[in-house]
Amino acid sequence: MITRELKLSKDMNRKFGINLSFAGFFHFLADFLPVSTLYLYASSAEDFFFLVVTYNLLAFGLQPFIGLLIDRYERSEKSFCVSSIILLLLGALLTFNFYLSAILLGLGNAIFHVAFAKEVVKKAKSSFPLGVFIAPGVLGLGIGFTFLNDFLRLAFIFVGFIGLFLYIRFKEDYTHEKSEEDASKRNYKPLNFTPILYVIFICLTVLSIFFRGSLGKLTPTIDVAYLFLYVSIVSFVGKFIGGLFTKKICLIISFVLSIISAFFISSIYGLLIFTFSINILMPLTLDYLRKSFYKYEATSLGISAFVLLIGTYLFNSVDQNSKQIYFIVFLVLHLCILAFFFFLEARKKKN
Repeated sequence: MITRELKLSKDMNRKFGINLSFAGFFHFLADFLPVSTLYLYASSAEDFFFLVVTYNLLAFGLQPFIGLLIDRYERSEKSFCVSSIILLLLGALLTFNFYLSAILLGLGNAIFHVAFAKEVVKKAKSSFPLGVFIAPGVLGLGIGFTFLNDFLRLAFIFVGFIGLFLYIRFKEDYTHEKSEEDASKRNYKPLNFTPILYVIFICLTVLSIFFRGSLGKLTPTIDVAYLFLYVSIVSFVGKFIGGLFTKKICLIISFVLSIISAFFISSIYGLLIFTFSINILMPLTLDYLRKSFYKYEATSLGISAFVLLIGTYLFNSVDQNSKQIYFIVFLVLHLCILAFFFFLEARKKKN
């Protein structure tokens, strides 16, 4: 009996690992294809502006609503996942109409993030797989933006179609083998807070996402070649390894590095360390979100994306002096929230 249970557990872990690999690869594509397509095919600066606004509003603004739909029809996760990849690949191919391309890419990206996130977040036993899933996206952004090459873009589209075919085959076998009970099972538990603390915790988690997203827009502009690629790589590393640490250690690292790097944020090294200090929190944040919105994982991820969209556009046209003031204020508030989270983690350990 024990041997059979152990075998089933190993089999489930293997399948989760394969599914996580697919999710990470497609996350790379989901962010690589839009940035490489829109930057390459926009005919003018004005067209590019409207294309990016259209894409961002669809990709980030629709996520909470699509997430709610996916949570409502949980059994159709596979259909949502497959359709998101098809939309992204079609959007990257149908470049004869820029706005059609931006709409397909935006819709595909919105569906992708909440659909695949739900699959991974629901089954992850720790924070590490959450970071593994979320990290490749920022790497896709960095490579897509830095190496604007149509041959590279077409090569990834081709690989994307192969990956889609393999993913469909994998999901057909996987869905056939697992029971309905396994499909709805969660490998994590919801928060066990009083109603007041529960509301405070959710509000602070969302505010933390807003502050971190805004701080990224409020950092000084540095004239360094391949800066975006460096930032993307550091963001990838931070998100990837963030789940390897306990929550308390992760919060301490982020708190200390944020303070230290803020003193020389105008240098490339300060900016990269600060970027790392923010991104290392991502697996922890995803874990907090799924536990706050138990069984509504897709909705919670959608809300976080919407909050990031607000921060991105709110501080787009702020002058440099105001940026410095906002940066200091938001950093202090961000650090206060981290201290509160650390207090809760320490208190949880004692209890």
